[in-house]
Amino acid sequence: MTDCALYDADEDNNHNAVTNIKRKRSSADRCDDDQADDGSTHDVALLPKLMQRQVKQARPTITETDRQIELNTQVQFFVSKLKCLTNISVMVYTQVQTHEGDEFLMGARAHSRFDVKDGDQRKRAVEALDDNVTGHPSFDLLWPDLFGKMAEQERAMELQSQIHKLVSQQECNDATDDVRAPTFWIDAAHAMNKPRSTSDNLYLCKEALAQDGKVVNLRTCIDNHTGGGACHNTNNVLRDMKCNSALRVFVKTKELVIMAKKKLKRTFG
Repeated sequence: MTDCALYDADEDNNHNAVTNIKRKRSSADRCDDDQADDGSTHDVALLPKLMQRQVKQARPTITETDRQIELNTQVQFFVSKLKCLTNISVMVYTQVQTHEGDEFLMGARAHSRFDVKDGDQRKRAVEALDDNVTGHPSFDLLWPDLFGKMAEQERAMELQSQIHKLVSQQECNDATDDVRAPTFWIDAAHAMNKPRSTSDNLYLCKEALAQDGKVVNLRTCIDNHTGGGACHNTNNVLRDMKCNSALRVFVKTKELVIMAKKKLKRTFG
């Protein structure tokens, strides 16, 4: 009789424990149930809890003038870090969105000291290349991937290198049609792509016609740190720069830009 009584007591305790887990009751109620449980069944569903509604934070705004000043300052920052080098061109670009949902391309570019006789001509050649790149229809397709995951950034850099090849070929075709020497030429065979950057061998002016001679390192990179932090520190982009280089940097704009009304037209997508 003693063994049977102990067995029944253990079963009762186990039944009470399982029942308590199933209930949405207070601790005091559960203590009462342990002492006198009527053996009835209980729902396992929990009562809905009202959660605090999340308020979407409004994006800060900035004027077009102030954003342009920031870009001008940033491109000068890069140039100042390369002041010991010669024949350097730097271009900084960003995609901005307005409060009306329109998207624009904004940028700035500057040159360091061109220590060659045809320095002005070479500067214009770099600018012509840059204008052709940013004006290419595929250039707009870069932006959705530029500040995404690494695989997306790598895809964007591959597209950027492809755009270089396309504009180089178009320049050669236009030069033939116009019976003139090409302004620039990119040696696509030496393109080097990385997840956040791409490099190409660029030839300007006379070297473009000969497709040989002085090589300009054309590099494009992604910098999502304020003030060029990634290029200056993380990726060591500026530390790796040499004379006769052209650097294009993509930067991110978090603010909504208030554009002049005369410019309010969609330029992306």
